[in-house]
Amino acid sequence: MLSYIELVKTIYVPLSEVHDCATDFKIEILKHPDGTFSARLFRQEYYALKPSFEAEEMIADEIVYVPDSHSIRDWPEKRYASVEQCIQHSLEALENFFH
Repeated sequence: MLSYIELVKTIYVPLSEVHDCATDFKIEILKHPDGTFSARLFRQEYYALKPSFEAEEMIADEIVYVPDSHSIRDWPEKRYASVEQCIQHSLEALENFFH
């Protein structure tokens, strides 16, 4: 049987409303085959994209979430026994980074 990792929760963290941070974040909580949970962090980025077709000269602004756990020191890379523990440690890591 194939094993898989399940996305069980997505949390949007609007730090731009709380801190002097110019971006927002998204945390994905993953459930592993052994029943443990881990978190992935994404940073919101804005891109001005030019479509590949030449129908009209236009720029399409897009909001994209890109992986970002590498830039947050002390991002929790370990696995947790519950979703709540995983969320708590992830939010604490973000909060500590911006203080």
